[in-house]
Amino acid sequence: MPTEGNCGPPANDSNVDKVIDTIDKGGFEVKANPKKPNQEGNVTITNPKEPGKSVNVRVETHPLKPNGQPERHANVETVTKANGKKQVKNTHITE
Repeated sequence: MPTEGNCGPPANDSNVDKVIDTIDKGGFEVKANPKKPNQEGNVTITNPKEPGKSVNVRVETHPLKPNGQPERHANVETVTKANGKKQVKNTHITE
């Protein structure tokens, strides 16, 4: 999965409906988190059937490169635990 680039074609209503339906039927929980000043949104998605795993999605604006210009993007952070160790993978999706 690329760390930067186009996130694909715009979602249409049926794609959004499919995602919401998956969340509803899958027993997932969506929690709104406090936002930092540079964030437009910050939510965490978990499933009680899979403790220790989560997805955090944040829409924010800050430089992605040292000394770079601030860029609006989404951070998709996946958290898993393997052998008692927390593993975090963070992907930036830019427009």
